[in-house]
Amino acid sequence: MKRKVSQIGPATLMVSLPAKWLRQHNVKKGDEMEILEQQGGLFLRIDSKSNPEILKTSIDIHKLGNLAKRAMGALYKAGYDEIEVFFQSEKEFKIVQITSEDLIGFEIINQRKSSCTLKELSSISDVDFNNILNRIFFLQLSIADDALGAIKDDNWGMLPSLVQRDDSVNRFANYCRRFLNKVGHKDRITNTMMYYIVNELENTGDIYKEFLEYVVTNKIQKIDKKIIDVLELDNKLLRLFYSLVSNYSNDKAIDYTNLRTRIKKNVLDLYDDNQITKSKHNIILLNFLLAISEKLIEMLSALLPIRVAEENLIEKK
Repeated sequence: MKRKVSQIGPATLMVSLPAKWLRQHNVKKGDEMEILEQQGGLFLRIDSKSNPEILKTSIDIHKLGNLAKRAMGALYKAGYDEIEVFFQSEKEFKIVQITSEDLIGFEIINQRKSSCTLKELSSISDVDFNNILNRIFFLQLSIADDALGAIKDDNWGMLPSLVQRDDSVNRFANYCRRFLNKVGHKDRITNTMMYYIVNELENTGDIYKEFLEYVVTNKIQKIDKKIIDVLELDNKLLRLFYSLVSNYSNDKAIDYTNLRTRIKKNVLDLYDDNQITKSKHNIILLNFLLAISEKLIEMLSALLPIRVAEENLIEKK
């Protein structure tokens, strides 16, 4: 939409805000707003605490089949505060109950015969994001390190509990994505890139989980040392990425890309090793480990614009 600029003083120009938008966001006279300059444009940001926008929607999970859980999670991550859920059986309501356990801050209220409401009861605060992001990294690193230790020590009975631990990673990743959609960072690029990083961090955790599930399901009791060495390098790459997010430097980023190149070369060499590839299990395990390193290098591509922008801002100051 276009708005005309009016002059209300010798050096003051004014642009009116659309009435529909003001009503939607409950903006009143005297409210404060932030105006941020971004890439040649202006971004208007309201105070979400003084003007809370309650987003409501409804969903019929009977029509969605096996998409039901994914759909409810998507609405949560998108930033909805109340979701009225319609169902037609006790089994479908059970899906709602299970899903609600993964939605931090949400509870089931107003339960009726064929519907209920998922509602946010504890709101997202501006200080939550970094703490939750750190928890995701700590959980993922603990899974990776404990898996490596269990495999090295032939403690195969520990692996099923590590698979279950991934549920917590998913829960916190959903919360982070909800934060970014509902509150977000002041800088649009940071918000977009960080959403991608959280998304891919969860996907990386899922690949670790699939690696462990494959070992457990196929009752693998011995893994070749060369494959274990690749797992150890993947874990090192994950830890280095956390270090980059926490305290970025170009030297660490270069070390990161070199390590990923080393991992890829090691895996490709093992694909050519007849002693390794004579086992189907070895090939599949290597596929998982290569996929982990690919996800991690993709996340660096999202982190770089954030850090480069920050460095430019520091230089300008």
